Amino acid sequence: MKILAVDDDERVRTTLCEMFSRFGHEYKMAANGREALSILQKDYFPIIVSDIRMPAMDGIEFLKEVKEHHPDIDVISITGHSNDYTFVDMVKAGASDFIHKPFSKDELEAKIGRIVRERELKSDIISSRNKLMAIFNGIRDSMYSIDYDFQILSANKALAETVGLPVEDIIGRQCYEIVNGGVTPCEGDDHSCPAKRAFARGLPAVAIHKCLKDDTESYIEITAMPLTGDGGRTTQVILFNKDITSKFLGEKRLKESEMKYRTLVEMTHEGIISTNKEGIITVFNKKAEEIFDYPREEVIGRNISLLIPEKDCAILEAECEKIERLIRKKSVESSIEAMGLRRNGSKITLEISISALKNEQGELATILFVKSDEQADML
Repeated sequence: MKILAVDDDERVRTTLCEMFSRFGHEYKMAANGREALSILQKDYFPIIVSDIRMPAMDGIEFLKEVKEHHPDIDVISITGHSNDYTFVDMVKAGASDFIHKPFSKDELEAKIGRIVRERELKSDIISSRNKLMAIFNGIRDSMYSIDYDFQILSANKALAETVGLPVEDIIGRQCYEIVNGGVTPCEGDDHSCPAKRAFARGLPAVAIHKCLKDDTESYIEITAMPLTGDGGRTTQVILFNKDITSKFLGEKRLKESEMKYRTLVEMTHEGIISTNKEGIITVFNKKAEEIFDYPREEVIGRNISLLIPEKDCAILEAECEKIERLIRKKSVESSIEAMGLRRNGSKITLEISISALKNEQGELATILFVKSDEQADML
């Protein structure tokens, strides 16, 4: 650590610098406050040990100048006139510590050591804070903390970019105003407040908010994480906003597509049966119920052999295996005639068209389009 010794007495300056050298610190000397300020214009000293009574500029005036231009410098004031200056006076003036002449090497070393440790701790805290802020601002999802009154205490750059405001204009405002453009705390199905639940229960909470901006619909998943104080009470909540519009609308469209698919499957004039690669029935539409005289509840989850006699079932399996081999190269369809078994055990002639497709997991599903001889007569 670099220390600047300021004293009009050359013997004191020399003694101080000898001590600094023994403590393992670099040092420089100045005979008065003006000379010290001139040195500080060219070089930086984290610690200054300065006499109070000096010519040209006394220690009090020098201390004020240092603190005005270099508030992070620690100054230890020393004096031989203990009746004129007190520790309280010097601390109020900006000194980090105060020492009376004459003083021992151990006393000075202890005071400098304390300041060095505090500076190192402060440096570590600042470094940790800077790292946390870098992570905080590097998170791509909007992130902010609020108090019990929903006032925003901190916000990252992602939130600022999302709402189109600088961070300093976000701090101190209510989260429901910034995020949802509301004038009251969020409530209702589209804007249930996870922060309220996090404050009330002291547990994480999640909600999805539906937002409308410039006639564009969007969905935000908000996760609230409670922060507790010394008494175990939740004092703040950290919120993470994730835009899930693509995922949400994708799932919504998928559900709509599935509904259309199920409607078409039910409305078709053909019996539609879908099986997995083990031959287990997964789809059995209304027309298939009519053909085989089975309610789907008794068929779903059972093997296709329930509906097709053993001999014809073997032919069907062979066709399915052939399609499975060829499906990697092109779209393949096939058709066979087979007998079917109704619920009462009677047989019926069937015309079966066979197709296949792979699901999202890459598993093969077989689709059977079934017509009975009764349907053929009707056509």
